[in-house]
Amino acid sequence: MNVLSVLHLISAVAYLYLAGFITLKNPKSPFNRISALLFICMGIWSFSCIFMHSPLIPRASVEFFDRVGSVGSFMISSVFLIFVLIFTEQKKFLKHPYAYGLLFLIPVILLVKKFEGTMVSDYIQGSFGWSRLVNSTPEVYALFVYYILTCAAALFLLIRYSHKQHDVFKKRQATIIWTTFAVAFVLGSITDALLPALQISVLPEMANIFSLVWSCGIAYTIIRYRLLQVTPEMAADEIISTMSESLILLDTAGTIVTVNRAATHLLGFEENDLIGRPVAKICAEKGLIEKVLEEVQTQKNIRNRECSFNTRDGRLVPTLISASGLTQKNHLQGAVLVVYDITDRKQAEDELKKSLREKEILLSEMHHRVKNNLMIISSLLELQSSHSKSRHARQILKDSQSRIKSMQLIHQRMYQSQTMTNIDSTDYIQNLVKELFDSYCIDRARIRLETSIDELPMGFDMAIPCGIIINELISNALKHAFPDGRDGTIRIEFKHAHDQIILSMYDSGIGIITPVDFDTTKSLGLTLISMMTHQLGGTVGVTVSNGTCFTITFPFNSEEKSTNE
Repeated sequence: MNVLSVLHLISAVAYLYLAGFITLKNPKSPFNRISALLFICMGIWSFSCIFMHSPLIPRASVEFFDRVGSVGSFMISSVFLIFVLIFTEQKKFLKHPYAYGLLFLIPVILLVKKFEGTMVSDYIQGSFGWSRLVNSTPEVYALFVYYILTCAAALFLLIRYSHKQHDVFKKRQATIIWTTFAVAFVLGSITDALLPALQISVLPEMANIFSLVWSCGIAYTIIRYRLLQVTPEMAADEIISTMSESLILLDTAGTIVTVNRAATHLLGFEENDLIGRPVAKICAEKGLIEKVLEEVQTQKNIRNRECSFNTRDGRLVPTLISASGLTQKNHLQGAVLVVYDITDRKQAEDELKKSLREKEILLSEMHHRVKNNLMIISSLLELQSSHSKSRHARQILKDSQSRIKSMQLIHQRMYQSQTMTNIDSTDYIQNLVKELFDSYCIDRARIRLETSIDELPMGFDMAIPCGIIINELISNALKHAFPDGRDGTIRIEFKHAHDQIILSMYDSGIGIITPVDFDTTKSLGLTLISMMTHQLGGTVGVTVSNGTCFTITFPFNSEEKSTNE
């Protein structure tokens, strides 16, 4: 065996090794299969060249192995074009039912002609072993044209793909493949076509050896960029296998077909223990899986439905399940369950509920104690008032007592509220006004009360200033607006419009004689109204016409709204 035969032997072994390597990566992938077929064709071609370049082989054996080698060499361009079509994602062409037949029709016809002996006239021995004398027949020219057209088409698709591709890795893959192919194609054309046509025998036929450059380019992309590993089937298997969420595949009867590692880890079973088992057997909620499958059959996807599963060691695992149907030609073939373990979330929720309940108890106790303390202060003021001989002092103590009662009422309502942070505006304002009317012993037949109050959440920041303002306005009206037993009307409005609160109090009394200046007033009540309005970030206005109307406008606190929602 001479040097050329050894080189062809090495090439054949290399090609067949690459074919096996790629096939083992993922035998289900069409891309891997066509790549392996490409290397097998090159391997057959190289294997036949071992005998072509061995002078000791008889002519009959050379002719036989030359024809065998043609099976590989004639098919290479067609297989390579399919390789490129898959690589460049030419899905429309590949889906055509006659695509593969058209690509292999001409090589098969020419291969038949080669076996019939019409393409080669004779085999002669030379300095590099045996060489063939090719006939000038239409079949030979057709082979050359077909080779050039298919290789040119493949090269064009690769170059265009590399230029248009934005993914850096895919761009590099395409560039490596087309450049190594171009080098091998040019060198092989020189040794196997150009020099023999010019009857120059300085170099042997070495196209299959030069093709190793191209094969190494493909192999490099496999090793460096994992080209042939990233296939839809392999990616799907890898994704399912490594998903952090548990995945259970069911048939239409609800029997487990397959599970991933996360599911077996979650449930504590081995994969073989779960496959073939009805999933309802490990579901704690009876009838839930059946209902899910019924909904999936109506092409309805299930999202985040709570479900508990029984584990092998008897534990109950709380989960959220999402389900969707697997259909083929509009027929349901099964369902996919994606199971999310929410054990940590449930534990956190329980801890949060426990902590929240403890805080609610503490907050409730705080409101209760503050209310009791305010009640004690109110009682002390009342006791002090009963011992005072000055009417003016008693009135001051009574006004202070009513202010304290308005704050006491807030804490009482907070104590009774479910949220402990908000009270209802309607309930609070109506009760506050009622307390004031009762404390002044007002005859409701003489002074009528009208209210129009929007139901809004009130926190401390709003309730206390509003309570003090309403207390001062009502107290002032009851004391001064209806002298000498006059009758009339007091109307309270609390409205929400355009992210603002409008609080107005109108009385049909005698009206304020002296103009009100909140900046210079010496009245404690008016000063409190001004201070509380400023605290709310609002404005206050007074209108005197057939009575008196105070209007306080302030922004509605967004935190109050979000708390209510």
